[in-house]
Amino acid sequence: MSSLSGIIEGGIIEHTDGSDNPPSSLRYKIDLSGFVERHLCACDHCREVSGAPIHDILVVTKESFEITQGAEHLVTTKTKPLCRREHIDHSGCQVTIYVDVEGFDSLVLVHMPTIDKKDQEKVPKPGRIVFLEDSTMSGDFWSGLGLPMYEGWVGHDDTDAEVLGKGYMPAPLVS
Repeated sequence: MSSLSGIIEGGIIEHTDGSDNPPSSLRYKIDLSGFVERHLCACDHCREVSGAPIHDILVVTKESFEITQGAEHLVTTKTKPLCRREHIDHSGCQVTIYVDVEGFDSLVLVHMPTIDKKDQEKVPKPGRIVFLEDSTMSGDFWSGLGLPMYEGWVGHDDTDAEVLGKGYMPAPLVS
C-alpha cells in the first residue's frame, strides 16, 4: 500500500486527574507500510474536539496500528452518527488519540499531535484539506495553504469513501 517503511510511536504522556487515581497513559505504534494519507480536516467535530480551526490527521490501515500500553484506559465517545473518537478515560484528558469511522472499516484516523515529536518528520506533509463545507475559516486562508480542497471527504455524498483505502484520490471539488 505504501512506499514508507519503519515504525513510529505516539500516545498520551502520563498524567493525573488531581485525585488519588494513579497516572494513566496510552502508547501506540504504527507500521508506516500501512500509511494511506495525511490530511487537514476542517469538520465541525474535529474543531470541537481539538479547539482549533483545522486538525492534522494521519490515515493508516487498522493492521498497521497497535496499542502497546494503556488500552484499558481508552473510552469511546460517539461524536456523530458514523464516528467514534477514542480518548483516555480520565477527566483531565480529552485529547482524541484516534478516530474510528464506520464505512472506513479497514482504516484508523490518528490525530497527528499524539505522534511522538521525534517521529512526526517521518510522515509526509498533509496532501489535502477535507470538509471545507464545515469550515469557519475564509477561503483566502485555505487557498493560501496550496493544497487540494474538498467540500466533504471525497464528495458531497461520500459514496466513493471506501475507495480511499485503495489509493483512490479524486480531483478537488473546490478550487
